[in-house]
Amino acid sequence: MFWKCFKHIGKSGDLLSVKEYHSLLSLICSDFPHEIVQKSARIVLMEDAMDCLMSFNDFLSAFQMQLYYEEFLAKCNEIYDEIASGSHRSAQVVVVPTSDSKSKRHKNTEKVSQLESSNSLDGVDSMSFYDEILHHVVHHSSTAKTISIPPSESLKQILSSANRVTFYGFLMALAKNDLIYQSIGAVPHKSRLADEDASER
Repeated sequence: MFWKCFKHIGKSGDLLSVKEYHSLLSLICSDFPHEIVQKSARIVLMEDAMDCLMSFNDFLSAFQMQLYYEEFLAKCNEIYDEIASGSHRSAQVVVVPTSDSKSKRHKNTEKVSQLESSNSLDGVDSMSFYDEILHHVVHHSSTAKTISIPPSESLKQILSSANRVTFYGFLMALAKNDLIYQSIGAVPHKSRLADEDASER
């Protein structure tokens, strides 16, 4: 509904603030939580750039992911913080690499990804993060049955593309992933949005 009501903003190319996006959502739902809008904005903007403006399409991608996968993202944040602080138990996950996975892992180390910071000490080990998500969320029977979880292949695709990842980089990659975008299915695919924009010019 949000996209249908305000898609003209995206077509006009207007940039809006967090407060303005919340005002638009409040026109649909008067008591819509401001916190969800802020969390969505943090996926697009850095924590110290929350006063910056966002395009409609960027906000929409982040907003639908935050809304649909809110519980999953919260659990991933907990896992990330535990790994970053060194309080998680790596023995909880036992990974037996195959020759094929070793080959893929070697290729991934040679890639330069947007997930990696210029400072190699930033973030956490990507595959450790991925393994913990699988163990505590994706393959955890009680959790997997109660929350929405992105396709596991998309998680692997994102987290195998870099040696290290920050939580902000992880969120950005999730919001931009085509498979996740399609799995939500709340709004047309980004390519269709672009086609509609072009056809109306």
